[in-house]
Amino acid sequence: MWQVTKGKDPAGNPILMRIPIMYGDSSRQAATILANNSASNLPSAPLLTYYISGLEYDQRRTQDPTFVDKMNVRQRAYNSETQTYEQVQGQAFNVERLMPVPYTLRITVELWTTNINQN
Repeated sequence: MWQVTKGKDPAGNPILMRIPIMYGDSSRQAATILANNSASNLPSAPLLTYYISGLEYDQRRTQDPTFVDKMNVRQRAYNSETQTYEQVQGQAFNVERLMPVPYTLRITVELWTTNINQN
């Protein structure tokens, strides 16, 4: 939840109002969902919506695409009867971690209001 200032109280402190955040763009389909599939139901305002507007592979941030990090992992032995871990070694295995692929994610945030003077 985000908050916006809705004026000040008599002591001069800001009055904060919580704003719900929902996933979806301002398309007709999202507006129908926000209105609970009814033409007579308006969404409460103010309201924030967000959606993914772009996802691209970022070549310039690529480090070493062939790098593989190898780790030896050892677990403690697990006793299923007592449902506790024991003080002796259990399974041991190797884990290979590959270099992550860099992406650039763009998110668009829209503020819905009932008029242009609402702040």
